[in-house]
Amino acid sequence: MIQKIFRFLKNPRPYIENIHSRYTKKKKPELLYKAKSFFIEKGYIKYFSSGSKTEFKPDYLDLINLFKIIISRKPKVVLEFGVGFSTIAILLALNENSKTGVNGKLYVVDPEKKWIENTKKKIPEFLKNYVSFNYSQVRINILNGQIVSLFDQLPDISPDIILLDGPNPESVKGSYKGLKFSSGRSIVAADILLYESSFPSKFFMIIDGRHKNADFLKNNLKYNYNIKKNTALKRFTFEKL
Repeated sequence: MIQKIFRFLKNPRPYIENIHSRYTKKKKPELLYKAKSFFIEKGYIKYFSSGSKTEFKPDYLDLINLFKIIISRKPKVVLEFGVGFSTIAILLALNENSKTGVNGKLYVVDPEKKWIENTKKKIPEFLKNYVSFNYSQVRINILNGQIVSLFDQLPDISPDIILLDGPNPESVKGSYKGLKFSSGRSIVAADILLYESSFPSKFFMIIDGRHKNADFLKNNLKYNYNIKKNTALKRFTFEKL
């Protein structure tokens, strides 16, 4: 018991994050209801309707957290890897920020034209000026002796916020000595390393799930970050120190 107390006093963050994660998991049904109600009251729920029959349903708890991050941090440049309902939540938040004089833009990168078009069809006219869709193939590469994925082309920007929720492992082309991500191996996307040298001082990143990818970035990014893990939401956040 005394050793646990000393460990807590030395580094309380993991204990606090664990308590918060357990609370979120316990309250998740209630929080999901409140999140959906929030978008209903705002009149935004209609923008989260399903397009393709095979796409995942919207997770309103994830969407409201993302929406509130964009509102509170007021980024001018957002980069999203992986298109979907999160794209719409970001655009709605950027639109609200514009009403306070903060003009931001979202750049989306995805290797699947099908899903880009699926999301484009759901975006209302008043949000279209806030987004740039970027299609690019993604391939297997080697970095520091590890297999990673890298897109062929990336937007020439310096993002304030990055959301990492793509690519799908099955979209990664190629193999290295017989190893492929499309065989079910956990994806490790390395594109973010290419942007790090131009990160602004208040850079913030959200990783949706992708534990192996979060560990890879933690070990390979050069700057110092405040890294938080929310087990209940299956989410990591990196904030530049």
